[in-house]
Amino acid sequence: MIGPRPLFECGSSLIVALLVLLVLSHVASAYSEDEIKWNYAGAETMYKNDTYELGSYTIEIVDFAVASGMVFLKVGSDNKSVDAILCNSTKCGEPDELVYDDEIKLKVTEVSGDPQLWINEIGMPHAEIEFYERRIPELTVSISSYKEEYPPYMPDIPVTIEIKNRGDIEIEDVEVMIDTGGLSVLGRGFNTEIAGGRVRATFENITDGDKESIHLRFVVPHLPDVRSFTITANVTGNDIKDVRYTDSDSCTVLVLPESGLEIWKRVNSPVNVSKSANVRISIANTGITDIDSITLSDILPDSFESSTTPMWHFSLESGKEISYSYNLFCGVPGEYELPEAVANFSFEGHDYSISSNSPALTVEGSFVKLTKTINPVLVESGGSVRVTLAAENTGNMPAKVRIEDKLPDNVNFVEGGMVIDTVIAANETVDVTYTISAGEVGMVQFPPPMVSGISNISAMPAMLIVNQSEITASTPFSPEDVLREIPGFKGLFMIVTVCLAYLRSRCV
Repeated sequence: MIGPRPLFECGSSLIVALLVLLVLSHVASAYSEDEIKWNYAGAETMYKNDTYELGSYTIEIVDFAVASGMVFLKVGSDNKSVDAILCNSTKCGEPDELVYDDEIKLKVTEVSGDPQLWINEIGMPHAEIEFYERRIPELTVSISSYKEEYPPYMPDIPVTIEIKNRGDIEIEDVEVMIDTGGLSVLGRGFNTEIAGGRVRATFENITDGDKESIHLRFVVPHLPDVRSFTITANVTGNDIKDVRYTDSDSCTVLVLPESGLEIWKRVNSPVNVSKSANVRISIANTGITDIDSITLSDILPDSFESSTTPMWHFSLESGKEISYSYNLFCGVPGEYELPEAVANFSFEGHDYSISSNSPALTVEGSFVKLTKTINPVLVESGGSVRVTLAAENTGNMPAKVRIEDKLPDNVNFVEGGMVIDTVIAANETVDVTYTISAGEVGMVQFPPPMVSGISNISAMPAMLIVNQSEITASTPFSPEDVLREIPGFKGLFMIVTVCLAYLRSRCV
């Protein structure tokens, strides 16, 4: 049985055209095929109509002539393709590999299969093909400066440009153009020149895995105000096919003014609530001129105290540094961010204000708040009232406390506990409750208890004893609410007014 006729015949006009194309391509190029180096990209077993993607190229298997060891392929990219015949047998005169566009290479290592059994998968003709891609360079550039900020007294601004070939073959005709960003060049390497206001450097080639460096020094300008300068490096290079590679990088440096200050603030942290925290403020004259009449001031946060007013007046010579310190105290544990310290000064008719950082301060320890509540606050004579003492430790350490409550006049103790004597853990609340009976009609102000280990005592409550057989809340306003707003009953007139208004509302 005769198998299908191959699509191509050896020596066909198509092959002749392909050979002519390859010859013309070789003549027009400025390099030889021996100069092209290849990277192995993988291997594949391919059957008829199979395709393989290799970069931007597509390889398609068109047909086989197994008896002659031939495989017919179509290779293309971007709507262009060529037909080719490859063979791994000595029975035909075709090559076993194909180079296309000098970018990819195919190599047939085996053509097999029984042509009489094409309808069966086991006997289908197939080819073992290896794929290769042209080695290419990878050009990169990086630029860095010694520092990010430069005061005017610094001698220069050193910058390093590093050009690397991260690819796997050398790159040629490398050119680096450096835009100085407005800085004046103070010193440059032997391999550089000034061209069109920019620094230019060239390298004949950079081998794969190698690098070249350019070292530049720029003048530190004297400026009235702070200014940033961006230095940019652009690099280009070609491979053997004159394919162009580019990369760029930049760095920004900050040049401080001719007259300027730097200020920073530190605090010892953590600190216990029983101890003071030391704040230290340092200030340096980074300019090249002396500064007179500097005012340095700091602000105390809420709930902080200090025996010193943090404000100082002084002058500072160029390049000099001075420090001031003071102690502050905070009796409430917690995490705090201290405000910025500020230095104000004038220079050549202009006012300047420089701020410091805001350091964090951790205050550790216990903080127990005592609250006394009563229920109800409006009671008839002889009625019962519940008194509650609650001690809450909002700190981060345990606290040993003792609380012994005291009874006001005109009440009698009934039952319960009036003493808290214990250790209260962090974020824990301990309370006791006792009952009293109300005495004669009138106002009762509760006294503060005797305490130790307590950091804060809330306002003491008060209650109003009235001569009523029944107390309800069906009034235009609640006497209980009024009483809560009058800690200590500061005015007897206000109390009488509340009572009269309440009784009047009951009689209507």
